[in-house]
Amino acid sequence: MSRRRRVVLIAILIVLVVVPAACVVALVSYDWNRAKPWLEARASSALGREIDIGGDIDLVWRWRRRIDGTDTFSPGFALIAKDLRVGNPGWATRKRFAELGAFDMDLRVLPLLWHRLDIPALRLVQPKLDLEQRKDGANTWTFTPEGKGESPAWSVAIGEIAFDEGEVAITDETRALDVRAPITRLETRSEEGRVGEECRSRW
Repeated sequence: MSRRRRVVLIAILIVLVVVPAACVVALVSYDWNRAKPWLEARASSALGREIDIGGDIDLVWRWRRRIDGTDTFSPGFALIAKDLRVGNPGWATRKRFAELGAFDMDLRVLPLLWHRLDIPALRLVQPKLDLEQRKDGANTWTFTPEGKGESPAWSVAIGEIAFDEGEVAITDETRALDVRAPITRLETRSEEGRVGEECRSRW
């Protein structure tokens, strides 16, 4: 092999392997707590609710993900925010719609270039949820982004959502319902024999 070809191959190797690896290391090593105010503001605007992150924010690299109940080789980033709280509308009887021990979100990077937030899997750790509905049909689980009349700058696609053990409070004025229930995680097997997760509330 000539010296020129060797130099070209080394350059290609650097572009294809070294540069992406360096980018991954730089992103994972960054202190994402510095971006917490910006992330809270963006999330609050997107949901039209107050978002507060009381714990640390980490961006980690994972080689494997749990997709459709199966542990699959699928390298990519995951964003983890601890002690996350989502506010309720002003009319709700409880202050918060959700309190999470952690918010664990798998994230595909390339779609970000096209302003698309692609989330293959979302895990809610130790969730405490408040589901309320008034007689006029207004409820706490419908979110209205700020600037609703404007065309959205980002599109969002969410795959599966997994719940850890937690609790949910349900108040429905149309059915005169006011209950609390634990959320338990069960292991279920699909027809194809794959193991998945199912969330069930016990009343």
